[in-house]
Amino acid sequence: MNIRVFAGMALCAGLITAAPAIAGQQEGAAQNGPGGRWVVSGKVGPFAFTLNCRFEAAGPALTGACVDGATSDARVKGGRRHDLTQGRVIGDKVSFSYQSSFMLSRFSVDYVGVLLGDRITGTLVANGQSGAFTAARSGG
Repeated sequence: MNIRVFAGMALCAGLITAAPAIAGQQEGAAQNGPGGRWVVSGKVGPFAFTLNCRFEAAGPALTGACVDGATSDARVKGGRRHDLTQGRVIGDKVSFSYQSSFMLSRFSVDYVGVLLGDRITGTLVANGQSGAFTAARSGG
Protein backbone atom coordinates (compact mmCIF):
# COMPACT_ATOMS: atom_id res chain seq x y z
CA MET A 1 0.00 0.00 0.00
CA ASN A 2 1.25 3.43 -0.95
CA ILE A 3 2.20 5.63 2.04
CA ARG A 4 0.02 8.48 0.70
CA VAL A 5 -3.04 6.24 0.47
CA PHE A 6 -2.37 4.95 4.01
CA ALA A 7 -1.96 8.50 5.35
CA GLY A 8 -5.20 9.60 3.66
CA MET A 9 -7.09 6.65 5.13
CA ALA A 10 -5.69 7.38 8.60
CA LEU A 11 -6.70 11.04 8.32
CA CYS A 12 -10.27 10.09 7.27
CA ALA A 13 -10.55 7.60 10.12
CA GLY A 14 -9.37 10.23 12.58
CA LEU A 15 -11.93 12.74 11.33
CA ILE A 16 -14.75 10.21 11.54
CA THR A 17 -13.91 9.27 15.13
CA ALA A 18 -13.42 12.92 16.14
CA ALA A 19 -16.72 14.13 14.62
CA PRO A 20 -18.92 13.23 17.64
CA ALA A 21 -16.51 14.99 20.01
CA ILE A 22 -16.46 18.11 17.83
CA ALA A 23 -20.27 18.09 17.61
CA GLY A 24 -20.46 17.80 21.40
CA GLN A 25 -18.17 20.80 21.83
CA GLN A 26 -20.34 22.85 19.47
CA GLU A 27 -23.49 21.83 21.37
CA GLY A 28 -21.80 22.82 24.64
CA ALA A 29 -20.85 26.20 23.21
CA ALA A 30 -24.44 26.75 22.07
CA GLN A 31 -25.77 25.76 25.50
CA ASN A 32 -23.45 28.27 27.16
CA GLY A 33 -24.44 31.12 24.84
CA PRO A 34 -26.82 33.90 25.87
CA GLY A 35 -29.99 32.14 24.70
CA GLY A 36 -32.51 31.18 27.37
CA ARG A 37 -34.02 32.68 30.51
CA TRP A 38 -32.12 35.15 32.68
CA VAL A 39 -32.79 37.04 35.90
CA VAL A 40 -31.19 40.48 35.64
CA SER A 41 -30.49 42.59 38.75
CA GLY A 42 -29.13 46.09 38.60
CA LYS A 43 -28.99 49.56 40.02
CA VAL A 44 -29.13 52.98 38.37
CA GLY A 45 -28.60 55.84 40.81
CA PRO A 46 -30.69 55.07 43.89
CA PHE A 47 -33.03 52.71 41.99
CA ALA A 48 -32.52 48.94 42.20
CA PHE A 49 -34.44 46.67 39.82
CA THR A 50 -34.89 43.10 38.59
CA LEU A 51 -35.95 41.82 35.19
CA ASN A 52 -36.91 38.40 33.87
CA CYS A 53 -35.50 38.13 30.34
CA ARG A 54 -35.71 35.54 27.64
CA PHE A 55 -33.09 35.78 24.90
CA GLU A 56 -32.67 33.98 21.58
CA ALA A 57 -29.33 34.11 19.78
CA ALA A 58 -28.93 33.47 16.06
CA GLY A 59 -25.38 34.20 14.98
CA PRO A 60 -24.50 37.68 16.19
CA ALA A 61 -28.17 38.72 16.54
CA LEU A 62 -29.83 38.67 19.96
CA THR A 63 -33.62 38.97 20.21
CA GLY A 64 -36.14 38.54 22.99
CA ALA A 65 -37.86 40.48 25.72
CA CYS A 66 -37.52 41.45 29.37
CA VAL A 67 -40.33 41.79 31.90
CA ASP A 68 -40.03 44.17 34.87
CA GLY A 69 -39.73 42.51 38.25
CA ALA A 70 -39.42 44.22 41.60
CA THR A 71 -37.91 47.70 41.97
CA SER A 72 -36.90 49.86 44.91
CA ASP A 73 -39.42 52.53 43.80
CA ALA A 74 -43.03 51.89 44.86
CA ARG A 75 -44.26 54.07 41.95
CA VAL A 76 -42.87 51.56 39.43
CA LYS A 77 -45.06 48.51 38.96
CA GLY A 78 -43.63 45.18 37.79
CA GLY A 79 -44.94 43.12 34.91
CA ARG A 80 -44.27 45.49 32.00
CA ARG A 81 -42.83 43.75 28.94
CA HIS A 82 -39.97 45.32 26.95
CA ASP A 83 -39.16 43.78 23.56
CA LEU A 84 -35.50 44.15 22.61
CA THR A 85 -34.98 46.88 20.01
CA GLN A 86 -31.32 45.87 19.50
CA GLY A 87 -29.22 42.91 20.54
CA ARG A 88 -25.79 41.62 19.61
CA VAL A 89 -23.38 38.87 20.62
CA ILE A 90 -19.71 39.06 19.58
CA GLY A 91 -17.57 36.41 21.30
CA ASP A 92 -18.21 36.85 25.03
CA LYS A 93 -19.57 40.42 24.63
CA VAL A 94 -23.34 40.81 24.90
CA SER A 95 -25.32 44.00 24.30
CA PHE A 96 -29.04 44.66 24.21
CA SER A 97 -31.46 47.59 24.38
CA TYR A 98 -35.15 48.21 24.88
CA GLN A 99 -37.49 51.17 25.32
CA SER A 100 -38.88 52.02 28.75
CA SER A 101 -40.65 54.91 30.43
CA PHE A 102 -40.94 56.56 33.81
CA MET A 103 -43.82 58.94 34.44
CA LEU A 104 -44.00 60.91 31.15
CA SER A 105 -40.41 60.28 30.06
CA ARG A 106 -39.65 57.65 27.40
CA PHE A 107 -36.05 56.46 26.96
CA SER A 108 -33.76 53.67 25.79
CA VAL A 109 -32.13 51.30 28.27
CA ASP A 110 -28.80 50.04 26.89
CA TYR A 111 -26.87 47.12 28.39
CA VAL A 112 -23.28 46.03 27.62
CA GLY A 113 -21.81 43.02 29.39
CA VAL A 114 -19.52 40.02 29.34
CA LEU A 115 -20.87 36.47 29.28
CA LEU A 116 -19.02 33.96 31.43
CA GLY A 117 -20.81 30.62 31.73
CA ASP A 118 -24.19 31.23 33.36
CA ARG A 119 -23.51 34.88 34.29
CA ILE A 120 -23.42 38.20 32.48
CA THR A 121 -21.94 41.25 34.21
CA GLY A 122 -21.76 44.74 32.86
CA THR A 123 -23.00 48.30 32.73
CA LEU A 124 -26.15 50.02 31.54
CA VAL A 125 -27.34 53.49 30.65
CA ALA A 126 -30.96 54.50 31.23
CA ASN A 127 -32.28 58.02 30.64
CA GLY A 128 -28.74 59.43 30.77
CA GLN A 129 -27.90 57.68 34.06
CA SER A 130 -25.24 54.93 34.31
CA GLY A 131 -25.46 51.83 36.42
CA ALA A 132 -24.32 48.23 36.77
CA PHE A 133 -26.07 44.91 36.32
CA THR A 134 -25.57 41.18 36.73
CA ALA A 135 -27.60 38.45 35.11
CA ALA A 136 -27.88 34.81 36.11
CA ARG A 137 -29.25 32.05 33.89
CA SER A 138 -32.50 30.78 35.38
CA GLY A 139 -32.90 27.56 33.41
CA GLY A 140 -35.15 26.51 30.50
